[in-house]
This record gives sequence, structure tokens and C-alpha cells, in this order.
Amino acid sequence: MAQSSYGPSPLDETAVTLIALPALYYLTRSGDWTIAVYCGYIFCLLVGPLAHNYGGVPQPISSIKAAVLDLKLPFVVLAASFAFSATRDVKKIFTSMYLVFMGFAFLNIPFVFYDLAAGHTIFDRELASKGSYLQPLALCGSAAELAWLNCLACFGALARGAERRNVWYTVSAILFALMVVITASIKEIAALVLGAYLITQHRQGGLFKNMLLLGAAAAVLIPLFAFTGVGESMLGHLNMFVGADAIPTVRAGMMNASFQIGIDHFPFGTGGGTFGSAPSYQDGYSNVYYAYGISMLNGGGPTFAAFLQDVFWAKIIGEAGFLGAICYVIYIATFALRCYRAMRYSGGRADVATRYSLAVQVMLFLVSLASSPYTNELLLVVAGVTMAYGARSEALYVPAPRSRYIAPSPRPFVSPHAKLPK
Repeated sequence: MAQSSYGPSPLDETAVTLIALPALYYLTRSGDWTIAVYCGYIFCLLVGPLAHNYGGVPQPISSIKAAVLDLKLPFVVLAASFAFSATRDVKKIFTSMYLVFMGFAFLNIPFVFYDLAAGHTIFDRELASKGSYLQPLALCGSAAELAWLNCLACFGALARGAERRNVWYTVSAILFALMVVITASIKEIAALVLGAYLITQHRQGGLFKNMLLLGAAAAVLIPLFAFTGVGESMLGHLNMFVGADAIPTVRAGMMNASFQIGIDHFPFGTGGGTFGSAPSYQDGYSNVYYAYGISMLNGGGPTFAAFLQDVFWAKIIGEAGFLGAICYVIYIATFALRCYRAMRYSGGRADVATRYSLAVQVMLFLVSLASSPYTNELLLVVAGVTMAYGARSEALYVPAPRSRYIAPSPRPFVSPHAKLPK
């Protein structure tokens, strides 16, 4: 499958190695080991095409482009960390973020009902559909983006309500949650329920309060799924990917192919710019798609490649292999764990922004199971801000580990001229 016109020359291989290794060494000395872990993922992207050249896209140019695009997330995290260290009132940053998302969500609500009533958007765009159910788009580009916006707005309203003790924020959160349910997106609804629980959960509330919150969520969601077309459309959409009625789609095909790529090209994968990334079809058309049958699926061929970036983890596993995927998971999981540790060690005293940050990171992970939130410009900024705040919260609430080394007690000074007792 290799094409010599697209193959990397020995000079290319030497240049990529000389660039990647010193950069990895330099970043590992920055003090934060998460940067070194992410550099391990980037290294897998750069090494893969040198070991397995399928052709179809120019290498190593495409792998470098893919690596640069994936560096946006750690750069946003670092930028947010610098912003937190430079400002005295971090709370204002989160308050502004809450209000911005709530404002945009309120702005979209009239257009949601217009879409459902008219069957098209105000710009005469055709609505997305799940089975017979039409998904509103409002002013957003897709139903998924509308669901993401309302999830963030709901989390912001809950966080703001916890700070101000104002019932109107709770009412707003319920309204935003309803908008998420109307979009009939399974992963976003699951993220909404779990994120709302994390924000409103307090250790002082005990088991009774937690069960009451889960019961209230079930009392709202079950009737909506049972007596409206939302539940039926969601189940029908799920059957497209699993079960006896499953049909060959790009999402399912790329996930299956990514695991096979991880096995065939262990441990680095096929490299950046070869599978599921923008350079893999914008700089040509990667022959990996031909080798694993993706080119025959609707939305995955060389003439119509609209769905090749729909699955995030297929790209991570396929391009960076199992080793790179492990590095990526460790990187994003570490920041969520930092939020959790801050909540645990604070004894319920952790600020609302910490709980909001954890809720957003859990939401992003659930969304990434069938979308690409870590490459979306809106969610990328939110991810960077909340991940950086998780690291800050851990430093505030979690005590520094004690050293296991016990210094010996100092020996008393005895002058050599002193008279010792007999």
C-alpha cells in the first residue's frame, strides 16, 4: 500500500527525530509530569508514519500537522494556568463563563420551539433527525452543539445557584436540562444527569439527599422517554450501531478498525495524519482507509469524507496506537482526578468552581465516546479552563505528601578540649 511519492525520506526521518526528542526532554523538565505524558502521545503520532508508511498523504508533513493540531489542548491548559496565577479573583472568570453560556442558551430557546413547530430552522436549513423525531438546531450548527451549550448552561446555572441561593437559577437549570432532553442525544443526557449530580452533591447531604436528587431526575426523564417520541428515537438510533439491526456506519467501522490497527501496528499505530484526523483526507486520502474498508462506507470515501472526524477515540487509537491512547487517557484523567481529590480532602469545603470543573470534564469524556469534543473550539477552551482549575484546586485543598525520609537527630557538639566525665 505504500506510495513512494508520499514516503518519508531518510532526511525526513532524521529531522523528525531531532525535533521530537529534544522537545520531549525539555518539556519533561518543566515540573508537571502531565506534559511529559502528553508529549508521549505526540511522539507516537510522529513515529508511526516512519515505521508504517501506507501512503496517500505526504509524510512527515501530515503527521506534523496532526501533532500541531492536537497540541491545542495542553496549550490552552497552560494559558489558563497562567491566567489563574495572574489574577487575584479567579471566581470572576467562572462567573463570567456561567453567565455567557446561560445567555447564549436563553437566546436559542425561542429558535428551538420554532424549529420544532416549522420543521426547519429560521435559515431554512433542514433539521437533523433520529428516526421520525426531528432534532432542533436553533442557532447552532448541529443538534449536538445545541446539547453541549445547554449542558454547560445548566451546569453554570446550578453552580451560580449554589453560590447565590437564588431559586431563579434552579428554574433556569431545569429549563436548560429540558432543552438537552429535546435534542434526544443519549450521551449528552447521561452527561447532564451525572454532571448535575456532581455539582449539587455535598458530603453533608448524606444518602437521603443523593437519592432524592436521583429520584427527581428519574421522575422527569422516564415520562419523557415513555410518552414522547424522544425515547423511541433514541433507542432506534442506538440500534443502528449495536444489536441485530445494526448497519455499517463510519462510526462503528472506524472504532472496529482502530482496534485492529492498534493490534496490527503495536504500539505506535499508523501515525498522525493517517486515520480520523483532518490531514488524513485534506492532504490527500490516506490509504489506511482503503486497507481497513472505511473507504466503502457512506461518509468515509475519498469523494465524500464528511464523517471521518465523528469518532474521537478511533482517531487516538488508530493514529497513536495503544501506547499513545494510554498516554492521552492518563493526561485527561489526571485533571479530573485532581478535582475529585480537592473535593474529597476539603471535607465539602471545595468551592463550586471545583465541582463545576469536574462535571464539565466528565461531560467531555462521555461526549467523546461518539463525538470529538477535544477538537471543538468551544469545548476546547472550556476543557482547558476546567482542567487548569482542577490542578489549582488540588494545590489549595490537598496537603503535600510527607516525605518517608526521617532525618537523624543531630548529635550534640562536644569540644575536643572538654573534660569528659569518668
